[in-house]
Amino acid sequence: MKTHTQLFCLLLILCAGCGIKAKLDKKSNVPTLNLREYPSTASEVVGAVQRGDRKSKVVDRSLHPERLYISRDSFITDYWYRLQSNRHDGWAFGAYLKGVDPDEVLPRGYLTGFADTLQYNSTRPKRTRTAQKNYETTDLTDWQTEEIDLPSREIDLIGKTGKSGVLGFDFERNHGRIVRALRFKPITDAVEDRYNLPPGMLMAMLVQESNGIPFLTNASDDGGAGMIHMQPSTASAFGLEILDDNEQLRDFDHGAKLRKLTESLSEDPYLLMEMDDRFHILLNIDAAGRMLAHYMSKGANPSYGGPLRSAIARYAGRTNYQNYYKRLQEFMTQLYSREFLTQVEEQFNRDHSNSQLSLGAYHTAWWEALEQAFDLAAYRELEAYEPENSEAVMRTFYRYLVPQKP
Repeated sequence: MKTHTQLFCLLLILCAGCGIKAKLDKKSNVPTLNLREYPSTASEVVGAVQRGDRKSKVVDRSLHPERLYISRDSFITDYWYRLQSNRHDGWAFGAYLKGVDPDEVLPRGYLTGFADTLQYNSTRPKRTRTAQKNYETTDLTDWQTEEIDLPSREIDLIGKTGKSGVLGFDFERNHGRIVRALRFKPITDAVEDRYNLPPGMLMAMLVQESNGIPFLTNASDDGGAGMIHMQPSTASAFGLEILDDNEQLRDFDHGAKLRKLTESLSEDPYLLMEMDDRFHILLNIDAAGRMLAHYMSKGANPSYGGPLRSAIARYAGRTNYQNYYKRLQEFMTQLYSREFLTQVEEQFNRDHSNSQLSLGAYHTAWWEALEQAFDLAAYRELEAYEPENSEAVMRTFYRYLVPQKP
């Protein structure tokens, strides 16, 4: 049984996350019930109802229950329920709702099974590979791009975007980054396969670097750009052509110029791609793949660990390595979690139920467009490589990059 004290403490926890104090109902002397925008404590409070309210109608239930800790050793597990009335519309934690049977309030059927297509797997089919190459040179210099219209970017996606990427509370940011980034899964998959990199690693880096937002430059305007950000000096070292032939590690004048270009040419992505290879989605991600292959081939640095962690450190830099590595672990865990990706699909389909646009239809449209625009079928036929240390990395990466087992 949930005690009165437990429920009161739990509400204080819910309110503390958003900076709103618990209010007391004068009649019952218990706090009001906060409503969240999404079914998660990591989402924003959008309203409140008085305990004992009888005007609200339960119209939906979350697919998965959530565990909320009251103390270190005590927790409550329950579903979230969507409450609607003429005054409010939001999600309440089920522990506060009396007489609600989860078997009687089922989710509205927002799932199509597309999450299974999104989920990553730690193995890949065998293919013939060349032992080694000079990864600092590119064989995509004359790669042909077909200037087809990419799917509309006007659709409302969860989480607002700004200079630093997807904004909002944790729920919005986590879902918004993944939904945007997975639009580019066919490209990251193809590059990871070509250079025998851990499945999902480039995608996790893309989530971290650009949040899946095309043409997002570094928030500091230090000159970094690309779906997987590369500084001018790094991109140039790996064979990309940079605006004004810039080869600086950091150049704030260059960064300011890049930002102006992306703002003025946001409706002409192919012109941006011609002006700087880092804006060319395939060239950028292929260069990032070659960069990791090159760094892995250098072997282990005892300061960081094995060849994979050392490769990440060589990219992120010594001072940023620990934080960057933890972020990659977080995103890799999400990409390998069927439960998380199912929640992403459920929420996307719920948000677009009026237009009947599903996450599967949305991503499939993007994937088909990218296949045609960048001729990914031809890219997959290119020679594949086995960088030094890559087989050892493939055997062990899951242990290190997905520590929170899905």
